[in-house]
Amino acid sequence: MRTWVDELIIYSPDIASTLETKTAKGEASTANQLAIECAKSVGDVDIILQRYGNLKRLVFCTHGSPGVVFFSAAGGYLHQYNLGEVRVPVGLFQRAGQLLFTGCETARGQYGEDFLVAAGRHFFKGIGGVVGGATVKLLGWPTGTVLPYVSWHTNALPESGMVVLYRLDRDGKVEVRSTAR
Repeated sequence: MRTWVDELIIYSPDIASTLETKTAKGEASTANQLAIECAKSVGDVDIILQRYGNLKRLVFCTHGSPGVVFFSAAGGYLHQYNLGEVRVPVGLFQRAGQLLFTGCETARGQYGEDFLVAAGRHFFKGIGGVVGGATVKLLGWPTGTVLPYVSWHTNALPESGMVVLYRLDRDGKVEVRSTAR
């Protein structure tokens, strides 16, 4: 039986102390609305996703580079060419979902934007949704963004940085591309 939550945060191991401190201070959502899991690899992400359903939002709080999400130095990389290793269970999202990659520079340049669209198509197959990622190195919590808890507002980003967002329809067609500072 899967656990239903509004938001699932998957973080890399070295972000654990920051995330656990933030949660311990009571600044995160209540347990019924939020689940927080640590992933060291793409395989871990696959296993974690099988345990949850009915999400509104899936957030990856990890390290990154253009088009790449880093979980660990031991080979924990997610990119557009290995997305298929992550099974997306039917019912993972309530309806059109939200997917956010907060890792530094994940959405930067063509590689980053190609990754966002590929990830959106993979995770939102048949339902559509909004996928977003950071174009800059973020500083603060957990990787510098307040996006997961402030309805995707981007006031924490430096002047030179932005979040790139794509809205995809249920067939994976990009409906809108937008950026926010």
